[in-house]
Amino acid sequence: MCYQSRLDLLGDAGLKESVESIADVLRQIFMALDLGSERAGQFFTPYEVSLLMAKMVTVGDGKEIRDRGFITMDEPACGSGGMVVAVAQAMHEAGLNYPTLLHATCTDIDPTCVHMAYVQLSLLGTPATVVHGNSLTLESRDVWHTPADVLCGSQTPSSADVSTKRARQ
Repeated sequence: MCYQSRLDLLGDAGLKESVESIADVLRQIFMALDLGSERAGQFFTPYEVSLLMAKMVTVGDGKEIRDRGFITMDEPACGSGGMVVAVAQAMHEAGLNYPTLLHATCTDIDPTCVHMAYVQLSLLGTPATVVHGNSLTLESRDVWHTPADVLCGSQTPSSADVSTKRARQ
């Protein structure tokens, strides 16, 4: 089935199913297995905190996103992509169809985190560009696009598209 057909089936409010299926599952597994590196300063924001921030600061009641027609976000130390997952959940709860209204650019220096973010965002149908690189030095080793980004990318503006549009204005 064509990806756009699947998005059309979702309707205006995204999945419209229970949102319990939206969660930062890989972070929980990563932390339970104690795979993080405290020496490298690797700490993961608890999902509940990410969700609270997404609801309070980013999405709110969804009015601004509805008015604007989309939202882009840049996550410079994405870890497992938990903040993007939280924004997707907050958008869903606000009745917004995040697969068509959200584009995320996620960067991390740890390849394991890049893989976790890519898998989670791909499974959630989130248009995203996941970069294995260093946000501080702007070094980029590898760039991955989620299936939703490849299949719907022309409908959801990327951060670069928005920056270019603003520069022209």
